[in-house]
Amino acid sequence: MRYKSIIKNKKHRLLIAFISAIIFSFSVDVILGLIYRNHSIIDTSFNYAITIIVSIIVFQGFYSINTILDKKVSWDDHVKKRFGQQVFLHMGFIFFAVYIPRLIINYFILNKTFFIVQIELINLFALILITLIYNLTELGRFLLNKWQFSLAELERFKVENAEFRFEMLRNQVNPHFLFNSLNTLSSLIYENKDTAAEYIRKLSRFYRYVLEQKEKEVVKLETELDFIKAFVYLYELRFTNMLKFEINIAEELNDCLIAPMTIQMLIENAVKHNIVSKKKQLIVKISSTDGYLLVSNNLQKKQIKEYSSQLGLKNIKSRYAFISDKEVIVEETNDCFRVKIPLIIKG
Repeated sequence: MRYKSIIKNKKHRLLIAFISAIIFSFSVDVILGLIYRNHSIIDTSFNYAITIIVSIIVFQGFYSINTILDKKVSWDDHVKKRFGQQVFLHMGFIFFAVYIPRLIINYFILNKTFFIVQIELINLFALILITLIYNLTELGRFLLNKWQFSLAELERFKVENAEFRFEMLRNQVNPHFLFNSLNTLSSLIYENKDTAAEYIRKLSRFYRYVLEQKEKEVVKLETELDFIKAFVYLYELRFTNMLKFEINIAEELNDCLIAPMTIQMLIENAVKHNIVSKKKQLIVKISSTDGYLLVSNNLQKKQIKEYSSQLGLKNIKSRYAFISDKEVIVEETNDCFRVKIPLIIKG
């Protein structure tokens, strides 16, 4: 979300300039009227017109300054720095483009060689006050917009997180997954009882992990990889000689954090959308590179696509937008599909 200045719109700029000029002139007249009895509370219309013109010039100058600052120090990136620089430049512009020329015109052109210090200080103070009010309004408006945007993003995250958890559980406890697991198990019981027993342990471990970690935002990479090894074991027995996994993660990354079930969902997507057969073996590689966990597979898309809710990658990206400064990177070439997941350094 990029913040837009309140005076970016030309109509708003002219309106604010007009209102500021009226307030400025009237305020100065009231103050001077209280100090000097012979001073008119309502100054001449000519002076008001001059003040309006000067005010338009001032806010046009503010707009130009803001436009330059937007390219160098935006509100969204550096709030304090932007506010300080904007106030400083606006004050400088007011002083050198308005106040000093006013004194020069009065002294050299209108021959007003006698100045009342109180009046000059009141004018200067009023100019500074209006400049500060404008900048504080800009700051308050930015913070309010940021707060409203954060609330909207939080609500969106809650919805997408709920969708992610539903998708995660739906993938694991749906009848197809359970049927395939039990079908594989029934075959193993007759063929190899020891393998069948190991399969049951891995399947039990798989479901226990799903139930234990589903509410957590992050888990240690080591914990996630232990779960993935159990999950890979189930898939390798189901797709004998058709599905191959290569896991190559440096041990020093074990303490890094990752959103639970992320790798498993990417493996599910790879199997769901690609041909898995003895002739076309699907190879899923899990590795690490430059602070990212890399999950990739050779691309061999199915002719007939299976149903997809399209929530998987979308929700993984949304989750990482809240738990990491880095984005999830999705890359696809003619022969490879890869997803880079940011690894979170344990703080």
